[in-house]
Amino acid sequence: MTIQALTSLAEKSKESRSSVSAPGGEKDSAGSKSSIYALSKDGSVETLFTSRDQMIYDLLVRPDGSVLAAAGGKGRILSIDTAKQVSVITDSPEEQITRLLLSGDEIFAAGSNQGRIYRLQSQRAQTGTFESKVLDAKTVASWGKIAWVVTNASGGTVETVSRSGNTEKPDSSWSDWSTPYTASEGQQITSPKARYFQWRATFKRGRSQTAGAPSDVFERVRIAYLQQNLRPQVTSINLLPPGITLQKIPSLPSGTIGLGSSGTDGAPVSSPRERGKDKQTLPPRQVAQPGAQAFSWKATDDNEDTLEYSIYFRGEGETDWKLLEKNVNDTFYTLESGALPDGVYTLKVVASDAPSNPYGKALIGELVSKPFVINNSTPLVEIAQHKITGKKVDLQFRARVATGRIASGEFSIDGGEWFLVFPVDGIADSAQEEFQVTTPELTTGEHSIGLRAGDTAGNTGSAKLVVRIP
Repeated sequence: MTIQALTSLAEKSKESRSSVSAPGGEKDSAGSKSSIYALSKDGSVETLFTSRDQMIYDLLVRPDGSVLAAAGGKGRILSIDTAKQVSVITDSPEEQITRLLLSGDEIFAAGSNQGRIYRLQSQRAQTGTFESKVLDAKTVASWGKIAWVVTNASGGTVETVSRSGNTEKPDSSWSDWSTPYTASEGQQITSPKARYFQWRATFKRGRSQTAGAPSDVFERVRIAYLQQNLRPQVTSINLLPPGITLQKIPSLPSGTIGLGSSGTDGAPVSSPRERGKDKQTLPPRQVAQPGAQAFSWKATDDNEDTLEYSIYFRGEGETDWKLLEKNVNDTFYTLESGALPDGVYTLKVVASDAPSNPYGKALIGELVSKPFVINNSTPLVEIAQHKITGKKVDLQFRARVATGRIASGEFSIDGGEWFLVFPVDGIADSAQEEFQVTTPELTTGEHSIGLRAGDTAGNTGSAKLVVRIP
């Protein structure tokens, strides 16, 4: 084990807003990896700090009321002042800082992985460096400008540099660190296009800075970038059973996800693409409607762009696609009864990311459905022959459709209950089916025998036979 002097940073950097939640009670610590609480003499509890990605190993209360916290991850020492502002005092080469000890005017810190003991000196360092987390743009991106805000400037200077690459963790394939950016109001990033991005800030103390002068506080960073546009994909088309329409349910209003400023983890402040959705979309409801043919689809876009759709159809034996409707915002559509003549069709859904991209830069993706049948015609029911035998009636009838197939046959007597009849061949699987019926014994007099057949589209045809039983 070695003992090293580790001079604390002269300038402080605010901890990332994405990893440190705003204090405000025990509910802030839900799902967090660590939390720091202050217990008052009256028994009340106040949350000073919560973090979802840093483990706190030790605390040290300083004479001025601020709290030092030993953290893991980067062997980091944090400072939480009486206003609950969180600052990074220093990062060490060790994975964790596990112990803090105050001895007179000096503070000792114990690190692990590897084991070392550091002494934090009271004087300010000439330079200090803060390295951000890696920013994931989700796709290859072009970088715009980097800008930052430093408050309580004490005469020192701040420079930032950047690098980029296409692996989640920086390695030899990443670009070198750029030349320094010095214009805090915004300077063009020179790192090459890539998916991942990282920045590093270096603080340099000014010569005129006195021991008691306030330190610089690195408040936030703004990274502008534009994702490479990726083609949307229609991943599936679902055909609903015939006779069902889909109706839209009004959306529920919700908060808009805005673009906020980042902390020192390098999370984006502004991106040219709008991510927020201002409504929660509810799935459509299904309603019975004779002759309707509804379908829905799923589509994805890796840029999270807003998509719009165009619907095309093509009949069996045809070569060209015909437009049904364009600029559809929903992910479902219903063909109303009679919209297309009877026949076999396929549909094509084309997704476009035009609403989120400049003119001429939009991309499309498409998918073709399985064939389906449009059948608005009722089955034709014909009586082939009948014979009265005693008090019973033997009869034969046939049912046929021009499109689709016959699904069922039934009969009733004098407007009573309908009874199911199987086809003569035992299975209803053809466009024409033959049925044979023998009625129960009937009373003397006139009787009306109803016959009906249904097809796979839900259409029904009927016929009637009037007989007189002697």
